[in-house]
Amino acid sequence: MLLSLFFISLSTAAFIVMSYSFYNDTFFSPAKKIQNIHSGAVPRIGGLTVFVAVAVMFHLLPVGDERHITKQILIGGVGIFLAGLAEDLTGRISPRTRLLISIGCSLFLVLFSGISIKSMGLGGWEEALLGHWPVGVFVTVLCISGLSNAINLVDGLNGVASGIASTALIAISLVALAHGDVALAEVCWCLIAATLGFMVWNWPLGRLFLGDGGAYFLGMSLAWLAVLLPARNPSISPWVSFLAIAYPSMDILHTIFRRIRSQQHLASPDKLHLHSLIFERLSGWNIALRSALIRNSIAGFFVVMIASIAPIVAVAFHDDEQLLITASLAYAAAYWAFYRRLAGLRGFEIGKSRPSSPYLTNAILEIQISQILLRAPYGYLYSP
Repeated sequence: MLLSLFFISLSTAAFIVMSYSFYNDTFFSPAKKIQNIHSGAVPRIGGLTVFVAVAVMFHLLPVGDERHITKQILIGGVGIFLAGLAEDLTGRISPRTRLLISIGCSLFLVLFSGISIKSMGLGGWEEALLGHWPVGVFVTVLCISGLSNAINLVDGLNGVASGIASTALIAISLVALAHGDVALAEVCWCLIAATLGFMVWNWPLGRLFLGDGGAYFLGMSLAWLAVLLPARNPSISPWVSFLAIAYPSMDILHTIFRRIRSQQHLASPDKLHLHSLIFERLSGWNIALRSALIRNSIAGFFVVMIASIAPIVAVAFHDDEQLLITASLAYAAAYWAFYRRLAGLRGFEIGKSRPSSPYLTNAILEIQISQILLRAPYGYLYSP
């Protein structure tokens, strides 16, 4: 089953990449958007490979829990996948429209399944609040829709979105298996196999991009499995799920905070995500990293390694809720500190001033990174 899904995804991706000459640039992403860091035309409908593999998975699985969970993923994810795919093909679906569709799909999934978040591992006081149906549904929809958009936000470098999703799915599957939930673990493995088939073409060569459709669908699937883990296994702390998805969660929370402080529209694209800053720092290295593709792939690998820390902790200490809470707070603090260090916010405090244009934002960012490199230890390794 796993090999079948892998090769279905792999062959679908190969067909897209090798048939690009017939598309007349319809399915490609030239470097027009402010957050793009690649050049040239690259297919950005790679999410189709994952969606097709999951659809085939539904028909291959025998009747049982695995098939039921896959059905829920497809029901919840098909709408936002199509909306994202339409944006990939036309570029005319606004961020607000896609956000509303993701909320609608999340709400439909929660109502269809009858499953909502009942506990947040905060000592029990929140369980009474979440026990009220409207509150529980609202929080669950917020989490699912939020993570779906978070995976789309981190999809800025080769292998990042798919790599982060895969490490989170591995963590969820291992914890589920440790608690005897084989069905949930098998669905995670199948989704990983489908994602890896796409990754062969995405990292390190960047021949195919996940696109909005794929990022939304992968985020929706991951969010739902993270919700199901403690819902199906009450002995598992919700903090396991949070740590599994800690990096994209921190990225979207930090992005919202940053844009509100700087009085920018929440949907305004920029190059101030952590993965963008890491890529920009690599751009200043003078050690055989002149190729943007090499910098992209190395930065993507580095980001996935950072994101993997939290899922590893989740698996190692899944039975110790207090340690999980401490680890979550420590990861959040480390993320914030690392971001401030990398962006050089001592010189430009977000929220204190607002760049007049995206180009000025990039200019300020380049100055900040240059200052960091000059102050860094062993600065002689870097170009001034």
